[in-house]
Amino acid sequence: MTEEEESEANLFASYLLVPPSLLAKEVEKLGGSVDLVDGKTVEDLAEKFQVSIPLMTTRLLEDLKKKKKVWY
Repeated sequence: MTEEEESEANLFASYLLVPPSLLAKEVEKLGGSVDLVDGKTVEDLAEKFQVSIPLMTTRLLEDLKKKKKVWY
């Protein structure tokens, strides 16, 4: 598997583990935004979805990149 394929597989898995609709609901509970600099908030979301902090960060950044939501 190439590095690009592995990256795509990891991104696909992140969407399975943290579906966009469920992530959006959790972010709304936090007031509609997430401070990516505040590690505690990202850590809490990761714990809620039972995923790693890097995976949760990747999901939040991916949504930002696709402009589905604006996380601060």
